[in-house]
Amino acid sequence: MKIFELARVTLIFLGIGVVSRVIIGLITLNEQGLTWKAMLTFALAAACLVGVTLGTLAKKRNTPD
Repeated sequence: MKIFELARVTLIFLGIGVVSRVIIGLITLNEQGLTWKAMLTFALAAACLVGVTLGTLAKKRNTPD
């Protein structure tokens, strides 16, 4: 496995973990005592991570092997 592929897989799993954490946090928002601004920040971070992941996948797909 190439280093790039390992980093890509790690980034994808990290993104899945962050997105699932945001969803769980939104469901249990009142129980955790987090404000909606904090959850919005987490959601923005998750969106940025997903954008980086998709950009990485698109860049890899367009480069000739």
